[in-house]
Amino acid sequence: MKQKTEAYNLLEEDWIPVLWSNGTFSRVGIRTALTKAGQIRQIAASNPMDNVALLRLLLAVLQWCKQSLSDEDRKEFGRQDGIPEAWLRRKLGTEKKPNPAFNLLGDPGHYQMLPSNTKTKPGPNVLLHEAPSGTNKAHFRHVRDSHAPMCLACCALGLTRLPAFTASEGREKFPGINQVPPIYFAPRSDTLLQVLLFQWPMSNPSHDRPVWDTGLEVITAEHHVGILEGFTFIPRKVRLGRPSAEDRCILCGRVDSVVTDIAFKKPSKEQVEIIKRRVLSKKWRDPDVAYLKEPQKSSSRDSVDTGSAKARDCLNDPWNSAGEWRQLWLQMLPSSTDAYIGAPSWLLKAHNEVGPHETVEVRAVGFATDRKANYFDVWEVTLELCAGIAQDSQGSAIVRQEADWLEDLIFKTIDAKTREWKKPVKKLRDAVFLSRTSERNRKQHDLRSALCQVRQQSETVLHSAFRDFIYVINSSASTEWENARKAWRRRVEGAVRHALRSAVTLTMHGSSLRRQEAIQKVDEAFRAAVRQLEEEEARAAKPKSEQPKGGGNESRSKVH
Repeated sequence: MKQKTEAYNLLEEDWIPVLWSNGTFSRVGIRTALTKAGQIRQIAASNPMDNVALLRLLLAVLQWCKQSLSDEDRKEFGRQDGIPEAWLRRKLGTEKKPNPAFNLLGDPGHYQMLPSNTKTKPGPNVLLHEAPSGTNKAHFRHVRDSHAPMCLACCALGLTRLPAFTASEGREKFPGINQVPPIYFAPRSDTLLQVLLFQWPMSNPSHDRPVWDTGLEVITAEHHVGILEGFTFIPRKVRLGRPSAEDRCILCGRVDSVVTDIAFKKPSKEQVEIIKRRVLSKKWRDPDVAYLKEPQKSSSRDSVDTGSAKARDCLNDPWNSAGEWRQLWLQMLPSSTDAYIGAPSWLLKAHNEVGPHETVEVRAVGFATDRKANYFDVWEVTLELCAGIAQDSQGSAIVRQEADWLEDLIFKTIDAKTREWKKPVKKLRDAVFLSRTSERNRKQHDLRSALCQVRQQSETVLHSAFRDFIYVINSSASTEWENARKAWRRRVEGAVRHALRSAVTLTMHGSSLRRQEAIQKVDEAFRAAVRQLEEEEARAAKPKSEQPKGGGNESRSKVH
């Protein structure tokens, strides 16, 4: 479709990257993505953040057009290979006359839905996190903000990210409604249509409206935030400059009409305060996010802590990536402590709609930031959670218990974290003689470095064992769970023992007899750690009246 740069309506222009079921790749507009969702394999952006942001946008548009389904609607829907065009036409208009609210460019009244009167005009590259900007010279590709051309399709992707991935950027630059970007959990399935059906239709309050239908008005603090408002809330008003002559886009590399400048406008203080009060009063709970605690005030005056699970920097600190998978598994399990705390609500809904022995494929996307303006890494992980585990409180409890046991075991054995890099490895002080010293630095411990290496490898084995354990628990009777747990623990202990012995092999020098002696020493330290865990579990299982007073062990957080 030939672009009309004077309008560029997102409903009809080809800007959403998709992979079709026949294996071909193309870009489509919002209308095509919905009406042909049954033929689309998945949204296929190169950045995982775009895949999440575009899915949330399509859900918001679909929910805005059709908020409920009658029995007759379900019969009609069953005969379609996507969302029926008739359901969308009333709100989105026709292909020849699409709703002008979706014009990326146009008259001032609908100028890309975000009016602005600011004078500052940086480059559009600030919309996309992977595009270089500013004076950062440590980027593998550097451009100047004064000349950072981006095509309209990539500009649209950047605007779509704003509701979900906007972080705080200094004074009076308010983040998105989720504050510090959380980990987003999204479904995976055979087609885009099946993915949409995991969440749509959703129950919404009557006052709920998307940003393109409200003119950026903020509803009073007494109202709950609905899906439409929450999925499309934009914390900063943006205005794109007029497209100039054709140039090469710095992001996708296509030669097309490009935008070279952009303008931002700060939100009003009243808008900021209303959103903060609504978040703190638990009037917004994102259905794609897991919550670990209730919302509370943050040290930053422009944001609050929503209590959501957040991504850790796994790029600069590989230790964060080592055990991240355990946290993701636990975040997908329901919690009975509070209606606010627990797994993503769409995931709980999906568990109740599928069979107890079926699995739900989940894609977790994390965006690691310093909780301010800096960002470090974005990652995507795919997990399969058994529905029976999520539906059974006893099954969820045993999975949580074994995940905690695994974390304790790793901490006492192959976790090489210390307060200072040059100190010996904690919990393996009997084996510090294995470390090699040099004339330059006699405090440099090679064992610690070896453990860092072997733990990264062992985590893959442990993850596989944990996944198999969950499948066994899901498919077997509760009377067989104890045997399954013993088998799982034996497998884990074998993997950890192998990792420790590998660390010894990497660091030990001298005769084979000395190496054998070192392995025996490490085996003794490992057995002592396992015995200590068993004793702690036995004490925890006793009634409080029988437990010794003041005899508890230090927690991991205190040791570290």
